[in-house]
Amino acid sequence: MSDPILHEDPRSGNCYKIKLTAALLGLPLATRQYDILAGETRTPEFLANVNPNGRIPVLEIDARFLPESNAACWYLAGDSALIPRDRFTQAEMLRWWLTLAARPAQPTTVAMLGSSATPPGNEYSLVFGWEMTTTVLLRPLPVPWRLGFGVNT
Repeated sequence: MSDPILHEDPRSGNCYKIKLTAALLGLPLATRQYDILAGETRTPEFLANVNPNGRIPVLEIDARFLPESNAACWYLAGDSALIPRDRFTQAEMLRWWLTLAARPAQPTTVAMLGSSATPPGNEYSLVFGWEMTTTVLLRPLPVPWRLGFGVNT
C-alpha cells in the first residue's frame, strides 16, 4: 500500500483539515496541488482521472479516489482515538458533521485544542468551524467545547 495522496489547493480549508488529521495521527500524506482559481480542477484530465465533479479535496488511496473532506478525515482517522469507539458517540459525531454540511460554508477555520486535563494520548481534538460558535468534532470534547465556546473561529 502506497502513501495516500491529497489532491488539493493549499488555500482550501477543507484540504487543510485533511492535512491536519494526517499530521495529528503521524500519517504520511503526499500532495498534488491544483490552482482552483485557474481552473485546474476543470481540465479534461482532472475530470477523467481524479474527480468528475471537478472539486477538491480528493484523497487518492492506491489508485482509488475519495472526494469530500469529511470522508477523507474519517478514512484517515480509521481506528484511531479520533473516532469514538462507542456507536452512539460515533452517531453524535456524524450528526454534527451532517448538520454543518447542510449549511452554507463560511470561511472555514480549523483549530487544534489541548487541555492539561485531557488524558494522555488524547491531547488534541480536531475542530472544524463554519460559523462563529458552531463546530463539528472528529472526537467529541466535553460539552462546553462541543459548540465551540471559547474557540475563536
